[in-house]
Amino acid sequence: MFQNKGITYKLILYVLSSIIIIFSIIMAIDFQASREILMRSAQQNASNLALTTEKQIETILRSAQKIPENLAPIIENKHYSETEIKGFLSSFVKNNDEIFGSCLAYEPYSYDPLKYYFAPYYYKDSDSVAYKNLGVENYQYFDWNWYRIPKKINKPYWTEPYFDESGGNIIMSTYSVPFYKQANGMRIFNGIITVDIDLSWLNSLIDSIEIIKNG
Repeated sequence: MFQNKGITYKLILYVLSSIIIIFSIIMAIDFQASREILMRSAQQNASNLALTTEKQIETILRSAQKIPENLAPIIENKHYSETEIKGFLSSFVKNNDEIFGSCLAYEPYSYDPLKYYFAPYYYKDSDSVAYKNLGVENYQYFDWNWYRIPKKINKPYWTEPYFDESGGNIIMSTYSVPFYKQANGMRIFNGIITVDIDLSWLNSLIDSIEIIKNG
């Protein structure tokens, strides 16, 4: 049947077939190019968001770090009363949104020869600031990483995230700074100053990130 058609018909058929093939190739190339552009855009967007988020987190953490770092040399230079220490800690927690809690934990009998434990701790509780003494039989703070590790390595330390049972009772990370005292011409470890970061804000921050529409 095809052989009985005229040359014009055959020519039109060939031309149309060629056009369809060329158009399909162009569409495929255009689709691939568009896909690559979209992927590059998504990757760049994700990279920019990651850097922005990293800076937000670093800003919060650095702000929190300054509190115990600034308090450590102050504590070393004077023996403050229990009332003064509690005033420091409660003020830090109340006036700094980025921190959940703060503790000043001393070595056994170091603050008071009659007290084995001395670790006043203030933390956020709803819209107020609550207090507890971490030095009790069922919470021996000397054995927790936030106290033990910075004492051992002799420098500030961020803990891995953990659930602070009997302390803040939340998932947190703690920044610990050791402080010292002078005795017989020697600088001796005297305790740890901490700030706690409630990690729920980190979850909220990550959840708020969107790449394109729902990435």
